[in-house]
Amino acid sequence: MSGIDKVMKTDLMIEEYFQDKRKSELRKLSEIRNEMADVFDYYHLGADLLTSKGRDVRTVSGTSNLEQAILHRLRTRKGELKDLGHPNYGCEMYTLIGEPNNEMTRGLLRLMVMDALRQESRIKEIVKVEVRPRRLKKDSDKLDAEGLSSVDIDVFVKALGSSEVQQVSVLFNLEGA
Repeated sequence: MSGIDKVMKTDLMIEEYFQDKRKSELRKLSEIRNEMADVFDYYHLGADLLTSKGRDVRTVSGTSNLEQAILHRLRTRKGELKDLGHPNYGCEMYTLIGEPNNEMTRGLLRLMVMDALRQESRIKEIVKVEVRPRRLKKDSDKLDAEGLSSVDIDVFVKALGSSEVQQVSVLFNLEGA
């Protein structure tokens, strides 16, 4: 075998090796994606249920649990659960649907969110609540198409037994859609 043939054969072997390695890595990545899809089926919906790879149902805990508790409290109309024995659970922000997206409305919304958070027993401290018109991009001055009626609510809290600040973000549409 000539020197050129040896080099070409070596190049071919190297190329095959890396193709096999790439296929193996892609297979692993696909398996990880499938596992993650199984695990986070319901999480993005704000539900406190996850499924494992075998599709067994399990609950979330820790910071994810507090995040979901905050989201559920803010997304529930205050008084909606009174028949279940929780007359003060929820938030009054839905009373602002139809109001203009101005400083006064956003100020009222901030107060209503803070009032709802004060009733969450797992929160040690409300660090801050920010309410601002929805923007095209986070650092942009341009309003999103929904920005005339939508606001971003960012909640910063410390959980009981923790010194770390946890952020929870919620989009709220003043048109109610």
